[in-house]
Amino acid sequence: MNRIGYDLDDGQIGYLCYMFWDIFVLYPDNASKGMVDAAIGVMREALESNNDNCIVSLLHGLGHWSIYTPVASEVIEEWLKNPSTNNKNVIEYAERAKNDNIQ
Repeated sequence: MNRIGYDLDDGQIGYLCYMFWDIFVLYPDNASKGMVDAAIGVMREALESNNDNCIVSLLHGLGHWSIYTPVASEVIEEWLKNPSTNNKNVIEYAERAKNDNIQ
């Protein structure tokens, strides 16, 4: 089991992938609006990945960013309308991430 409560093929870099947006140098409270918009754009585009580890990483990051910028929650809500995975656990994680209810 991994951090979101189900098995993913985490491999050796699973934790880094999961925590990428936590350890990324940019955070909404220390960046300009343009930098935040660009990072949100990257996360929005990358959510179209078919790799569940990448998707969970992005949801985790967006969940934390939702504290600082409501658009992060909007990106998750938009993704949930047409998720790029059928993994119900990832989709449930997205529902929690909308409100920073993540681990």
